[in-house]
Amino acid sequence: MDVNLQVPAGLTLERDVSPTEWVAERLLPIRGSGDGALVGEIIPTGFEAYTRILHPARRRVGDRYEPVTWAELARERGKTIHPEVQLKALLEHEFREGPPWGELPEEDSIPEDLRAPLVDTLRRFTARADRCWCCIWEGFGSWFGGVALTRTDDDSPAAMHQRMREAQRRAEREQALLEAIPKASIMGGMRECLVFTGPIDVIPELEIGGWSHTPNWWWPDDRVWIVVSELDAPSTYVGGSAELVRAILDEPRFEAVPSDPTHRFDWEGDRINTPEGP
Repeated sequence: MDVNLQVPAGLTLERDVSPTEWVAERLLPIRGSGDGALVGEIIPTGFEAYTRILHPARRRVGDRYEPVTWAELARERGKTIHPEVQLKALLEHEFREGPPWGELPEEDSIPEDLRAPLVDTLRRFTARADRCWCCIWEGFGSWFGGVALTRTDDDSPAAMHQRMREAQRRAEREQALLEAIPKASIMGGMRECLVFTGPIDVIPELEIGGWSHTPNWWWPDDRVWIVVSELDAPSTYVGGSAELVRAILDEPRFEAVPSDPTHRFDWEGDRINTPEGP
C-alpha cells in the first residue's frame, strides 16, 4: 500500500523543527477560558508593531459574489470599526444563523485576492524572501491523498467490505506516519503543525491537501516579520517593523487596523459594539 505525505508544491518538509521554537517561546501564556484570549497568545511578542487584516465577507449580487468590508457591515448597523472589532458583535443574530445576504469571511487562511498584495508588501521588508518557514496545522486536508469508496453497480457486498477494510488499514497507516513526523508545538501544544520551508512566491498559489490555503504561521529566515492566520479566525495578524505595519495599513487593497499583543482576540473581545456599549 503506497502511502506518502503530499508536500504542498514549492515547499520542502522539514524534520528539524527547532528553528520554529522561538514562536512558542515568545507567545503569551494561554489564559483561562473565562478570561478571553489575547492576540499575544497566537502571535509572538517582541515586534515593533502589529496589524490585523480583516478578511472580507461576500455579498450575493445576482449570480455572483462581491466582497464586502467590515466597515460596510458596521456602517449598515450603526457600529464601529476598532482594533478589537469582532464579527459576532457586528452581526449579532446574523453571525449565529448565517447572513441571508451572502457569506461570512474566510477563516484560518488569507483570502486568495489578498495573498499576492500581501506577499508583495512583505517581500520589501526581508532579505530572505527566498526562504520562509511555514507552520501548517496537522489537521488540514488529506495529507496522503485519501482513497475513494464510491460504490458502483458492479460491487458485491464482499468487494465493498474488502475496500472498506483496505481504506481502514490505509487510514491507520497514514495516522502512524503523520504522528511520526516532527512538528512545531504552538500555543502550549494546542496547535501541532507540520513545518515546511520555501520561497515567499509560493504562498499565493499554495494548496494544502487539495485546497487553496495559506500557512497558519509563516515568517522569513531572518524573522523580521511573522504572519498568523489562526484556526476559525476571519482575520490575519502581522507583526514586524513599524514601517511594514504602516505599509499594510496604507495599502488600499487591505482593510486593516492596528493591533497589539494585549488586545483581545476571541469572539467576545469586542467591548465597544456590545449591546450595552463599552
